[in-house]
Formats: sequence, C-alpha cells, structure tokens
Amino acid sequence: MSAKQVQKKVAIPSSSWVGKLPHYLALFIVILFLFIRIGFREIPIERDEGSYAYMGQLLLKGDIPYQDFYEMKPPALYYSYAVLSAVSGGDIAMMHVWMAVFLALGGMLLFFLVSRWLDEGAGLIATLSYMVLAMMPYASGFSIQAEHLVAVFAIAGLWALTKGLQKATPYMILLAGFLLCWGILIKQNGLFFALLAMTLVPAFHLAENKTQWIKNSARDGLWLAIGAVIPLFGFGILMMIQGTLQEFWFWIVEYPQAYTSKIDWTLGKSLLENSLKRMYEGQEVYWILGLTGAFLVWLTSISWYKKWAVTGILLVAALSVMPGKRFYGHYFLHFIPALAVGAGATVYALSQAAKRWMPTFQKWFTPLFALALLLPTMAKHDAYYFRPNFTKILRQTYGTNPFPESKDLADYLKRQYHQGDGLLVLGSEPQLYAYTQAECPTRHHFMGFLLKNHPKEKVWQQEVKDAVAANPPKYVVWVQHPLSWLPAEGADQGIINWGWALIRREYIPIAWYDQVDKWSYQKIEGEEARNYQSKGEQYMVLLERQAPPTPPQSN
Repeated sequence: MSAKQVQKKVAIPSSSWVGKLPHYLALFIVILFLFIRIGFREIPIERDEGSYAYMGQLLLKGDIPYQDFYEMKPPALYYSYAVLSAVSGGDIAMMHVWMAVFLALGGMLLFFLVSRWLDEGAGLIATLSYMVLAMMPYASGFSIQAEHLVAVFAIAGLWALTKGLQKATPYMILLAGFLLCWGILIKQNGLFFALLAMTLVPAFHLAENKTQWIKNSARDGLWLAIGAVIPLFGFGILMMIQGTLQEFWFWIVEYPQAYTSKIDWTLGKSLLENSLKRMYEGQEVYWILGLTGAFLVWLTSISWYKKWAVTGILLVAALSVMPGKRFYGHYFLHFIPALAVGAGATVYALSQAAKRWMPTFQKWFTPLFALALLLPTMAKHDAYYFRPNFTKILRQTYGTNPFPESKDLADYLKRQYHQGDGLLVLGSEPQLYAYTQAECPTRHHFMGFLLKNHPKEKVWQQEVKDAVAANPPKYVVWVQHPLSWLPAEGADQGIINWGWALIRREYIPIAWYDQVDKWSYQKIEGEEARNYQSKGEQYMVLLERQAPPTPPQSN
C-alpha cells in the first residue's frame, strides 16, 4: 500500500509537467513572434494605417471625430488609435511595438479560448497557427491595421463569454458584450462575431440543461446585451454632447452607400481568388488544417455546442470578409483566428484517435505536432522573419504605392520641420502627417474623398483652398500616383489642377522620391532637387514655400 502511494507521489510531478507542456510551448511561441514583430517596428506604414494613426493624434490634441476629421468608420477606431498613439508618444515605431504586445495578448487569449472549447493541445495548435498566419505579408500581418484590433477583441469577447457561461459568472458575460461591441465600433465587420456569441448562449444552455435552457439563455443573453449597450450608449451620449450625431450618420451610412464604388461579383470573385492564392502559398498546411477542422470536429465526442463554436466561428469569420467584395489582404486578419481554431480542431480530432490507438503516446502527440509545424515554418520563412527587406515586402504586398518613399520623405522633412510650419499633402498619403505629427490645414486629409462625385464635392474642395489661402503651409507634398488620388469617373478634378498650379507658382522642390522601376526609387534631396526632372511616371516631391518677393522701397 505504501509502495503504491510512493509511486503515485513520484508520478504526479512528471505527469503535471507533461500536462503543462502546451502552456509552455504556447507562451514560447507567443514570445517568439512578439520579438519577430518588434523587428518590423521600422517598416513603413500604408495610407489606412497612417490615417488611423493621424486621427488618433488629432483626438489627443482635442479635435472632434466627424467634425474636425472624418472617416467611414465607427468612433471606437479613433479612440483605440488615440490610446495606441498616447502610449507610443506618437512614434510610429513604438505603435508597432505596442501592437505586437497587443497581438501577443490575443495569442494567449486564443489559447485559453480553444482550451475551453477543446483542450490545451488544441489551444497550442490554434495559438501557433494564429501567430504564423497573422504575420503573413499578403495579409498585411506586419502592419498596425485596424483589422488586427477587431480580431483580438473578437477573441477576447468569445473567451470572456465562454468562461462566463462555463463558470456561471455574469460579470464575465457582461465583459464579453462590451469587448465584442467595442470590436464592432472599431470596424463594422466585428458584428459577425457578436452574432456568433448570441447563438452560443442558447446553444450552451440547451446542451447543458435542457429543462431550464430558455430561462438561463434569457438571463445570460441579457447580461451580454447590457455589456454591449455600455459602449454604444457611451458613444451616443458623447456625440450628442459634441453635436456630431448628424455627421456620424452621414459618414457611416449615407456616404458609403451612395458614393463609394461598387464591386460586382465577377470582379469580387477575381479579387478573392487573387488574395487567397497569395495567402495560401507558403502556408498550405495551416490552411488545410484550419478548413478541415470545421468538419473533423463533428467526429469527436465533445458537446455539440463546442462543435458549433468551432464551425460557427469559421462561418462568421468568412462572412466578415465579404462586405464590399473588395477582399483586400488585410481584411482576412479577422478571419485568421477562426482558421487557427479550425487547425486546433483538426489536431484535436487526430489526438483523440491517437489516444485510442496509442494511449501512452497521446500526451506527447500535440506538442510534437506543434514542433513539427513550427520548425519547418521558421526555416522556410527565416529571411522574412529575421532579415526582412521592407521595401521588397511593401512592393510585393501593395505594388507601386509610395509607402517606402513616404517614410524617407518624412524622415527628411522632420530634420527641418518646426512647430507651426504647416504641411499639406496633395494626394491621399496621411501617413506623412502621422510620421511628422504635423497637422493638415484642413479636415480633408484624405484627398480621395473629394473626388467621388458627391454633391458637396465643390464645397469641400473650396474648404481646402480657403484653408491653404488663410494659412499657407511652409511645406507641400505632391504625390504623382493614380492610387493616391483615385478619382471616380466624371468627378470634378478641380482640386488636382489647383494643387498643381499652387506648387508651380509658390513652391520649389527640396526633395524627390522617384520610382525608376517597380522595386526601387531614387532619393534626390537638397540643392540637387531644385532642378531635378523625374525619370519615372510615379513620384513624390517635397516642396518648400518661396519667400514672397520683397516690395521695392521708395526713396
């Protein structure tokens, strides 16, 4: 008897250590990709990232959303980037670092979520898959895009909901409602994950207690709704105080419905195929594991509501990419957590089979499977992870958009810019305002919005002209690139002609960033820039205002 007890005491530490192995490996993977992301802190940002970062800076200065600046996004986006800007001191590189920390938190929350739906081994595979796929270049994984925020708030909300239901803790369910709603208020696509949450409440209670499932579902559904109402009510009151409800409705509902270009299914299908092809190449195993999990999970012995959770998250995440039918790579950032859950489900189903056939090996199956995925991934993508060529990555991801040039231009401008000098970007490259922390002289920092055939188009263009006439900026950037202006067919292009005339009349070049080919550009800065003639069709030029001529003195 005592010998058996001694054997039990000896076996417990070993078993406990092995049981914690998925925790240790998941933490190791999260920390590994945290440092990989930090290595990308200096990568130039693109125009959406720049717009969000700039508007966060404006909010910190006291400007009011939808009045002093605008976008077709809900209010939590501005406040989220204001927080990101505040903790980063407005520095873009530090924004990358804090986003890396935030995504590391998302990776661990995904581990805990999948551990509750399946087991810790599945949580390990899900975390690994998420960290790898959320770093894909063609999904703009290296970026500080808003879709990263939507993904993490969806993960956090579903984790809080699952824990609240399983532990019968109302405050966690209330927290889930708040987190899921905050994700919606960053980008409307987050709504699909909230819809999944609404189905999980009755599914859980129907599976766990059929006799009182209606009563329990109503109770927990109410807690979920109360949590969601808090940020909705808060922003509603805030916008009432600021007097911006009408402007909010215009930019969120009216303008997008009437004046953004429509994508038909033929073009949408082509865009989808192109994006999927680019993201699938090099990550085939993760995609196969992820999509297979939606079906294999139904062959396991877990509760049916957990099976629905796995399949449901893949379904709603796929739907979250659909609105607009544009299928840009970064739109898939909030699909990737669901794909990671599916990968965890596939390996969970395989581990259950291993348990039946090789019970002594089962506890090692998932950790070894994770290493078998991780090591080839690191070897295959080591140049991207550890020796990234930022210009090459950006050109492969965004084509000839002038994002690498923007950072060089901003670095040059910052060396001579003084508070109050003023900067106007003629084009849609708001990342220049974010880099330099210079304030656009008008609320129209994204010139593309002025070229969409809106009835107020002429009024908005005149606002820009009046603001510049009243307070001429010392520096102007002219962007010669079609995607920076992207005028709609038949749009009034008066603002383009006005801007060209302005720089030719009052400004002289001090720096050129000339795209000589798709992969490279020439930098011409200082005195040499004054007489430089562009060699490429696409370029950015920084200009400085000439001192007005001194009037002749009378004798």
